[in-house]
Amino acid sequence: MDKKKLLFSFSLAAVGIAAAALFESERERRSLIVRHYALRSAKIKRARRIVYLSDFHERRLGDIEERLHLETKRLKPDYIFLGGDMVTAKHGASIEATLALTERLVKLAPVFYGEGNHEARLDRDRGRYGNLFDELQAGLESQGVRYLSDETVLLGEDLALSGLHITENYYKRAPHDEMEVDYLRAHLGEANAERFQLLFAHSPAFFNAYARWGADLSLSGHWHGGTVRLPGNIGLMTPQAEFFRRPASGLFFRGRHAMLLSPGIGTHSINLRFLNLPELMVLDLKEGV
Repeated sequence: MDKKKLLFSFSLAAVGIAAAALFESERERRSLIVRHYALRSAKIKRARRIVYLSDFHERRLGDIEERLHLETKRLKPDYIFLGGDMVTAKHGASIEATLALTERLVKLAPVFYGEGNHEARLDRDRGRYGNLFDELQAGLESQGVRYLSDETVLLGEDLALSGLHITENYYKRAPHDEMEVDYLRAHLGEANAERFQLLFAHSPAFFNAYARWGADLSLSGHWHGGTVRLPGNIGLMTPQAEFFRRPASGLFFRGRHAMLLSPGIGTHSINLRFLNLPELMVLDLKEGV
């Protein structure tokens, strides 16, 4: 085979591979899977089920509102947790899909909403987004959804749930500022040592600080599962242009401290997912060690 034919063959194969990858990415973007996790602690006095989703980004693909509603209804959670970036702060920003979803979810179980960098941006950059953040908060409040930013609520006799506001300097592209435990104390006070302490902390990059503060379980998202999932639960790239971060999603531990890291439901600037399905996470909290 001469060089021209060989080059043509390689080019044709490359085009075919690229087309197949794009087709798979589009299929994954329209998909939804449900995964179950379990966590035990002596601080937990009775079992509870939490449905957790993050990084919805106003997704409208694949009848997602209906699917999330039906799956959540089937799972019968005690609480529904939203981990932030339910909206997308960009040109033409909207809150309609998010409020349509929360309106349905709040009829199934109490809904608690942690703040992501996109919600914080709506609030911070009012010159660009006007009163959209106020409209989001008013809509959530009217539905009965509890939005947590530098605030703590007590759930039952044994759980405390805090929502951390993370400032923009921690979301900058690497190298970004490194969060210290004093930041959490300044924003939230001390962790509740008597109860099982849950923490909405949208960026997973600062797990050490969350653990040192006293979070028994941190609930994060932001990385979108690394966009492309590599073997070994390694994410190719985070929104902060950090590469090969591991783990990219799931439930994992550092000592007695845990993190539940969502790969998200939607996308925004990079509308791509590969080997990285959108996930509705189900966490069963159980009594015992």
